[in-house]
Amino acid sequence: MKLVDVQEMVPEMESLAKDMVEKCRGLPLAIVVLSELLSHKKGLDEWQKVKDHLWQNIEDGSIEISYILSLSYNDLSTALKQCFLYFGIYPEDREVDAKTIIRLWMAEGFIPNEEKRMEDIAEGYLNELIRQSLIQVAHTFWEKVEACRVHDLLRDIVIKKALEVNFFDIYDPRKHSIASLCIRHAIHDQGEKYLSLDLSNLKLRSITIFNLDFKNTSLLKFGSVFQHIYVFNLHIHGGTIPIVPDAIGSLYHLKFSRLTGICGFPSSIGNLKNLQTLHVNDGIQY
Repeated sequence: MKLVDVQEMVPEMESLAKDMVEKCRGLPLAIVVLSELLSHKKGLDEWQKVKDHLWQNIEDGSIEISYILSLSYNDLSTALKQCFLYFGIYPEDREVDAKTIIRLWMAEGFIPNEEKRMEDIAEGYLNELIRQSLIQVAHTFWEKVEACRVHDLLRDIVIKKALEVNFFDIYDPRKHSIASLCIRHAIHDQGEKYLSLDLSNLKLRSITIFNLDFKNTSLLKFGSVFQHIYVFNLHIHGGTIPIVPDAIGSLYHLKFSRLTGICGFPSSIGNLKNLQTLHVNDGIQY
């Protein structure tokens, strides 16, 4: 956590900080996120603006933590907002592999192609989200982030913001008869039921399926429905697929593919000239 430099604070700023912290009801996450937000606001005027925004949403003498978190989110750049929202695709309490999320950001087009390596830029984005306490570190190795997670309260904000801007859709088998028109779909349960739907949606660009007890390879509609996607993220659970259908070679736009539990690939996979990452088993990426 980056603390505010008290030596740079004028008495009025210290008074504002105390007022805002008192309204956080002693919630550590709210205090930490507020501190990070204030740490890169320079001068009394900017701090006063933060307080004014917060004071508009006081209920029962305290600030709703969701508003503090939303204020921190709104302060992010467009690229960081996209990267942060992407964590909402994962199920609650799921640890996210740092290398995988970086590769996914690259495939989704969130990372600018500049003079620096895209992986380095993406890693910088991840570290910035961690610095601002929006993402929590789950595991490190030699001081390098290996896995991370999102606090439950922050995940609620992510889901809300993502739905507001149609960033992704989480499939709910109880409510959906057909998939939504959102370009990114996340499926946390009943993946085979999802794949059996009419998915003739030309806007579909990204599919992530978790905990799928997969048995029916005919549901992988590579030759038709999925031909425009650039991310196909399939987490097999409780079984294996003997071989991926030959039609996977027609996914010319595919940049990221995770197909754990796969026993073999057809030669047509060599047609995927845009493929950046092929993840075939946990811990193995190409």
